[in-house]
Amino acid sequence: MICSNCGTEIPLNERFCRNCGHEAIPLATTINVGPPTLRQDLPLENPFHRNAAAETAHMWAPPSTGPISAPLSTASPPRRNSPLVPVLAVLAVLILGVGGAVAFYFLRDQNGGVTNGGTAGTLPDHFGIFLRDEDGTLTELRRLDSTDAIKDRDVMLGDASLPRASSTPTLILYAETQDIPTSELKLVQLDGIDPSGSVRYWNFQVAPIEGGRRGKKQIKVPGGLAKGKYALALMKDYLNAGNHKFWPFQVPDGEPAPKASPQVVVMQVKTNTTSVPPTANTAVPRQTATPPTTPAGGKLVYCNDDNVVLRRTPSLSGAKINKLMRGQRLWFLRKSDNKSEWNGITSDWTQVQLYDRSQTGWVFSPFISY
Repeated sequence: MICSNCGTEIPLNERFCRNCGHEAIPLATTINVGPPTLRQDLPLENPFHRNAAAETAHMWAPPSTGPISAPLSTASPPRRNSPLVPVLAVLAVLILGVGGAVAFYFLRDQNGGVTNGGTAGTLPDHFGIFLRDEDGTLTELRRLDSTDAIKDRDVMLGDASLPRASSTPTLILYAETQDIPTSELKLVQLDGIDPSGSVRYWNFQVAPIEGGRRGKKQIKVPGGLAKGKYALALMKDYLNAGNHKFWPFQVPDGEPAPKASPQVVVMQVKTNTTSVPPTANTAVPRQTATPPTTPAGGKLVYCNDDNVVLRRTPSLSGAKINKLMRGQRLWFLRKSDNKSEWNGITSDWTQVQLYDRSQTGWVFSPFISY
């Protein structure tokens, strides 16, 4: 090898020139390769295999003395946020705020209460039953505890100070379910309490008040009431010797023709077995109800649901003559061969008679329990 600086021969195993000290630069060995030939018995050449001579030449290449230039950057330029983003965010916040304020305004009533389930006005803060006027004013109904509904009916009918309600009154019930169960509550017509035991009552709708405290319910009579005096009532045991609770009110300007008609339920009436006054040496005879005579071939049965229609004929198109309540006692008379389908149930009809034997009709058999 000849020194490229001074021309002195440099041995192969030495790196620097002995004469001038210049670093020797070995030349890469050139290998002449013919055209490639494919062979089936040899594996293909690894494309990542490097030529040893070329690698050596690259390793001993002289360093560059020119200026070093910075490599070109491949990173993307920083993304600039659009000025519309914060503007849109502010607009969204404003729209939500205005929408909430408008909704809150329209949900409030004139007395400051919030409407709940279509119920406008204030809500009671203690247990009881209340009448609510159109302006939202609450009037609490006084409770009357009674053992004789026949006598106390006259007391309530003669009370001119009873709270006044419209023909479509709105009542608010605030009570625990076990104290005033709505399933047993009836809207009775006071002059419809008959000494024979029949009591006229009107159907009503009960709905929980959304957002209100548990136990608050709204009671409405959508069909309207005729002029008269009424009471929400819990009536148990005998009509004239029971445990009854009344919340009376009056309707001075009733509907001339209400959309619905009152229903009738029959209660038992207790009668004395003797009228002899007791003395110190005689025992007081126990008051018992005189049971009605059993009709020929009759058997005692019960109604197993509320508002079951009693019809004149054994058919769904038969005229409605009464409504029966859950647990009401009836006399079974006979079955009909006629069958009907109702709510996917196919069954026959049962002829029954009211327990006091005052009325006879037909009931769809699934509503009768033996």
